[in-house]
Amino acid sequence: MNHNIVSKELTYLLNGKHYGVDLFTLSLAYKYPIVFNVTAYVTPLAPPTSYPYPAAYIQYATVNLGMNAHEHYSLPGMDYKTDVLESLNSYGFMNLTLEIINPYGGAVVTGISGNYARTSKDLAAVHTYSYPTGIPGYLEKFGALAISPNATDLIGYYQYVMLRLMRIGSG
Repeated sequence: MNHNIVSKELTYLLNGKHYGVDLFTLSLAYKYPIVFNVTAYVTPLAPPTSYPYPAAYIQYATVNLGMNAHEHYSLPGMDYKTDVLESLNSYGFMNLTLEIINPYGGAVVTGISGNYARTSKDLAAVHTYSYPTGIPGYLEKFGALAISPNATDLIGYYQYVMLRLMRIGSG
């Protein structure tokens, strides 16, 4: 069994005018790439000629989510722009033993011999003002890595979490 799902995109532009004079401009563009892969295997551990019978189940999965956003707002006397790039990547697997109880896919989990997940998230955003002058922009960076190493650590842990806000431009 294998599954893939892919991406969405949205672009929006709005200009406000009154008697030919620009009142505001709004420009938004978003991309949401998504890739989801799952591979699973079921292997009978005894002849599957009668029910119930034992089986091994192995599943591998990856999820990659993203967001690429560009926003621009302009009013008389103010101009603001933000660009965001965000990604989440997750990898995991699990190994189970099953008791297959009927021909329709019904099964009972009888054991968990392996379970692992690794998820990272990264974000970089730049927020700037073109005017009024004197307002600083800032750079935002975030990163985290979470791990669930095995079947006995049900919650898992963060290997690291990092957040930085840095002023850019004049101010």
